[in-house]
Amino acid sequence: MKIRFLQIIASSAVWMSCHAPAGVASVAPKWEQLQSTNSALLEQVERDYTHDIAPDTPMNVGQMQVSKISKSNSQVLYLVNTRLPGDNNPSCGVSGCLFYGYVTQNDRFVQVLNGYLNDFQVENALPTIQASQIKNHLPCLHLTSAKQQSKELCYNGKTYQLERLTK
Repeated sequence: MKIRFLQIIASSAVWMSCHAPAGVASVAPKWEQLQSTNSALLEQVERDYTHDIAPDTPMNVGQMQVSKISKSNSQVLYLVNTRLPGDNNPSCGVSGCLFYGYVTQNDRFVQVLNGYLNDFQVENALPTIQASQIKNHLPCLHLTSAKQQSKELCYNGKTYQLERLTK
């Protein structure tokens, strides 16, 4: 059975949860290697990752995955999954893997999300992360677990935070 790994946990270790409102169309992110995107984003992720996880361990952050998430009339959220191929994942553990979210402001990347995603989900289930409604010019992130629990994180103007929880 193929497993997908996602669910968000706040950096303060408080579970964040919620649900997208009925009738709001969702868009599943498409992932690509970070090294294939903007070099300024790659450099920012490298700085943040080195600060947060591995100051003494050189890591190839270019192998991390990024998704450019946007909907019409919204800014782009660059969502970065720090999980690396193989077993060498210092940013992953029982609570999931570290995810970063960035937006562009004044020609630089600003971090707006820093948390752990951990949802073991079977193949052919609904996408675990989807873009839903727009709040403060950025798409909310609708998260669905294998247990059919839904969470929604929305941008409050400074960072992503829990908007709704449904069990």
